[in-house]
Amino acid sequence: MIRKELNNNHPFISENGGGVFIPLGYFDVEGVVRDNYVVIELGIGYDELREKIKEIERGVGCRIIGFGDLSIEDIMKLTGLEVEEAVLAK
Repeated sequence: MIRKELNNNHPFISENGGGVFIPLGYFDVEGVVRDNYVVIELGIGYDELREKIKEIERGVGCRIIGFGDLSIEDIMKLTGLEVEEAVLAK
């Protein structure tokens, strides 16, 4: 959303550093194609990471609440984002 507002059509690194997103045709590189980007994944996937956190949660016997556990309303309250931005963040 912000990238569109800034008319930024260049490669970027995701916020968590888990991947590099390169617009199709920008460079001749290989990777997973997703939403008009070649994605070079640098870390483990979100689903796998969440499962590992759930394993830790079971092992230590206390609940760990992550961003993925929050509702849109919770995200809005905690961050001050508008509903459209909270949906995109989730």
